Amino acid sequence: QDEDGAYFLYNMACSEEDYEKLVPGATIQVTGYKTEWSGEVEIIDATFEFVDGEFIAEPFDATELLGKDELIDHQNQLATFKGLTVEPAGKDADGNDVALLYNWDGSGSEGDDLYFNVSYNGQTYSFVVESYLCDASSDVYAAVKALEIGQTIDAEGFLYWYEGVNPHITSVTVALLPGTQKRPVRSRAASCPGRYRSFLFLSFDILDGHAPGAALGHEYRA
Repeated sequence: QDEDGAYFLYNMACSEEDYEKLVPGATIQVTGYKTEWSGEVEIIDATFEFVDGEFIAEPFDATELLGKDELIDHQNQLATFKGLTVEPAGKDADGNDVALLYNWDGSGSEGDDLYFNVSYNGQTYSFVVESYLCDASSDVYAAVKALEIGQTIDAEGFLYWYEGVNPHITSVTVALLPGTQKRPVRSRAASCPGRYRSFLFLSFDILDGHAPGAALGHEYRA
C-alpha cells in the first residue's frame, strides 16, 4: 500500500529470512501479474526485492462508506470500522443464534477461519478472521470467539473483496456498558502468521495480467 492504493499479493513466495525483514515501514518492489478473482484485485506469480524508502499506512475510517459504491476505490487498504453491531452469523446444532461460524458455512472447528456478521445503518456485512494469517493463538481470534450478539464493536483490518466487501479483520475493540471504558483486543502484525507483514508494507512494479510481459511501471509503497 502507498498513498494511492493497495494490492493483495496472492501466495507470494517469501523466505523466513526475508519475512523477518518485513517490518513496518519497509519498502519492497514486487514484479508479478495483476489479475482479479471474485472482485478481488491481486498480484499473482509475484517476486520481490527490498528497495530504499519508508512509508507506514495509517488506517482510514471506512465506516460511512459501507454499502456505498465508493468503498471499492479503497480495496485492500488498511481500514477501521466504528460503531458496528454484532449480528447472528448462523445457528448452532440446537437452533440457537450464534455470533460466529467456523468457516463460512459453519463446517469448521477451532483453528479454522472465523466468520461473523456486523450491521451498520440497517445493513449487515460479513467480516472474517483468516486463520492462516491470524491463527487461533492470536489476540483477534480470541476476541472474535468471545463476541456476543448485540455488542457494539470497532474493528480494523484490510478491505478484502469476495463477491462484495469481505474485510479481513486484525483487531477488535468491544464497547462495554455506559460509564465504562472500551476493552481493546488487538493483534499485532507479528502475531498473525502468514502474509500480513508483506501485505501491509509494500511497493509494486506490476505486469498487466492480460498482456504478460507488458510492464505498467506502477510503484506502490505502504
